[in-house]
Formats: sequence, C-alpha cells, structure tokens
Amino acid sequence: MLKTLPKYRKHVVVRTRDPAILETCDVVLDVGGVYDHEKKRYDHHQRGFTETMNSVLGIDFHTKLSSAGLVYAHYGKEVIANLLKLYKNFVESVDAIDNGIQQFDGEPRYMLSSTLNSRISDLNPAWNDNTALPDNQFSKAMDVVKEEFEAKVNYLFNSWIPARELVVQAIGNESRCILVGKFWPLNRLGFPTKITSSN
Repeated sequence: MLKTLPKYRKHVVVRTRDPAILETCDVVLDVGGVYDHEKKRYDHHQRGFTETMNSVLGIDFHTKLSSAGLVYAHYGKEVIANLLKLYKNFVESVDAIDNGIQQFDGEPRYMLSSTLNSRISDLNPAWNDNTALPDNQFSKAMDVVKEEFEAKVNYLFNSWIPARELVVQAIGNESRCILVGKFWPLNRLGFPTKITSSN
C-alpha cells in the first residue's frame, strides 16, 4: 500500500530483523516490536499489542490488527485517494465553483451549465414557489451528489485503474505496441484513452 504513495514510491524495501538496520529505515513494518505512528513503526507481534480499528480510528471493527491493518488505518484514505485521484477528478471542481474560483482566465467560449454544482443549484426552491419544501429539495440534492460520487469511484476503480495497469504492462513489455495500434484493449469500446505516465 505504501509504495502506491508518491512519497514512498522510490523507497527500497529491505527485509531484515537487524535492529541497527531497522534504526536507519524511514518506515518499519511487521518487525521491530514497536507500534508508533509518529516514528512510523508498525509491528503487531509485541506483547501487549491489542490495537483494533476501533481503538485506532474509533470505527466498529474489533479484530486485532496486523501490520497491514495498521498501515491501512493510518494511510488507507491517502492510498485510496491517490489511486482514484478523486480530489483532482471530482472534489476540486466542487470546491472551486462553490468558492467562485474561475476555471480559467478570460472570457469563456461557451457556458457549461450541466456541472454537479449547477444541478444542485437548480434544485433550490424557486423564489416564487410557495409549495416547495427545502428539506425535500436538500434530500434530492444529496441523492444527486451520492449517485455521481459513487459513479466516479466505480469508474475509476473498476475501469480506469485496470486500464492503467494494462497500459503500464504493455509499455514494460513492448512500448511500440501502443504506438502501432497493436495493443488490443485500446480498440475496445469505452477503454480509457487519457492515461498518462504522470498518473
């Protein structure tokens, strides 16, 4: 999980139990007899270790954590957010529009009136509609956001990430296969085409 994060992507994994070597490591997993998030030490074998998701995060899971669970507890949101690029692909535009930040400088060439924010705004009761119930409209707005958020997560997780993995494998095996059109998934209907090395 940690290797998916930019700050750990280039770190070298060393398998050792030598305390002198462990002392030099930025992160230690599953050895060392210490759990200390501040020091980035995530072992669970030591006596007295009883941490669960409930004790670490306050959520209703009570299984004793392994090092995998400790890493997920402390880095899970960051890992998932990084993999799915949800802030860049979904939330940032909501932040910007809600704060009145323009997407670009200068005059727009056309109006974009079908954004998530505009659809939510359209659900506000009309000024002259005395029958509209604000709470009902708010509930509709929540449903719209929930549906779009879930659709974005589903697309990124079930389509974009698997497609990216295929492209990475193809580049590793035979980079010219994409350039000459021999990479078969690219011709499939709906295959994501905006997959770059920076992602």
